[in-house]
Parts: sequence; structure tokens; C-alpha cells
Amino acid sequence: MNNLFFAQDHYLNITVTRKSQLMEKSIPMQIIINGYKAGVLKNGQTETFQVPGDNARLQAFLSMSKTKPFEIQANDNSEKNYLVESRMNNAAYIIGFLLVIVSTVLIFATYNLLYMVIAIPPALYHLYIRFVRKDTYLVIHEIKGSATDTVKEVF
Repeated sequence: MNNLFFAQDHYLNITVTRKSQLMEKSIPMQIIINGYKAGVLKNGQTETFQVPGDNARLQAFLSMSKTKPFEIQANDNSEKNYLVESRMNNAAYIIGFLLVIVSTVLIFATYNLLYMVIAIPPALYHLYIRFVRKDTYLVIHEIKGSATDTVKEVF
């Protein structure tokens, strides 16, 4: 059996940061580079991956949602920084959660099910972007600067 060795003198450092958010805080996000699982990010974590070559395809998966493949083109031995976040921001999540609590309290206090209408819009919004638009729920942004915790080689 022959071991093949491909000499690569060009490496691309890809730094990926997962934005700290309330939604899916405890669920790890998988980072896929060039079709291979490169690592897992926790909420707010940053990690750097070293990829041979001058181009790469970056994608992130979080439970049932994923980003669109992000094509990266770079110069020799360059570093690129990216931020992965969900489209539902913390304010929308908190407001929706509070509306559900208020409607629940009003239902039990007055025995009137019409107060359920208060909780329907945030619930429908969450279900729509989470399940119908699941391919656009996560988004990748290129950022400036450098934040490196660890370096991993991805082949």
C-alpha cells in the first residue's frame, strides 16, 4: 500500500467565531470545511482551522439548520475571519418568550382562551424561520481582525 503525500506550501487559516446568542445556546455548531467536519463550536467560541490550498468552502450546521456554502478565495498563507450567527436576534427571542408568558398568565387568570392570540405571532415567526427557512436561518459574515484560540489542520 502506498501512502500518497501532497506537498502543500500554501495554507489558508480560517478563523470561525460563533456569536453568543440565546437561541440554541446549549447546542454545539458543526463547522464543515471542504465537505469534511473540521470542528465543533460552543456558544461564543472561536477556533482557527488550517486548510491546505488557496480556496475553501465553509459551512456551518446547527441542529436542523445550516448555512449556504461560503466560498473562500485567498492569497498565499493568508488568514480569513468569519462570524456565524442565527438570523433571530436575542431581542426577538426575549420578546416572544415574554409574550408567551403573559398570554399564559392571562389565560389561567381569566379562563379566556382568546389571550392565546398574544402568543401566536412570535410562535409563528419562530416556526417559520426555524423550519420553513431553515437553509437561511444561519448566516456567515466575514469580519476584520484576528482572534485565535487553537489551530487545527483540515485535510
